[in-house]
Amino acid sequence: MTPVAKHAVSTRRLDDIAEISDVDFFKMDVQGSELAIFRNASRALSATLLIQTEVEFVELYREQPMFADVDAFLRSRGFQFHTFSGFGGRAFKPLVANENINMPFRQVLWADAIYARDWMRLEALDEAKLRKYAILAHDLLQSYDLAHLVLMSLDRKTNSGLAPAYLKRLGKIAAPGEK
Repeated sequence: MTPVAKHAVSTRRLDDIAEISDVDFFKMDVQGSELAIFRNASRALSATLLIQTEVEFVELYREQPMFADVDAFLRSRGFQFHTFSGFGGRAFKPLVANENINMPFRQVLWADAIYARDWMRLEALDEAKLRKYAILAHDLLQSYDLAHLVLMSLDRKTNSGLAPAYLKRLGKIAAPGEK
């Protein structure tokens, strides 16, 4: 690609925007700038429960951070990698798969990575955050085992019976790929 113009754009750090105070779910796809944004969002990330962010495995933008860089940063901020949500790639030129330039053969270039607040430290979360975490894990991720784990922590904190009730209502859940 050849740049044809440059345009000045004003930006602000997420931590400098007062209206952003209590983030539960953080979704980001900013073409290779994810790590720079995360580095300037310590306050916003401190309350975040789940993150969905694009990550790259091959440099698509000059000097961009790779998956390993984003992963190390988010782990250092109290998140655990949970799963990938979709992968993207391209075929090496001049090959084209099924006349679709966006279809890869085997090369994976990027994915959406899902990170969750460290489930080994759930006791640090208050009751409201645990409730939100369980709902997001269930509804957004369909991660029923994580939702149950969070509810067990909530039960320990509040002496409630939400985890067994959740299992009862959940019934038998098919694992991915099962019918």
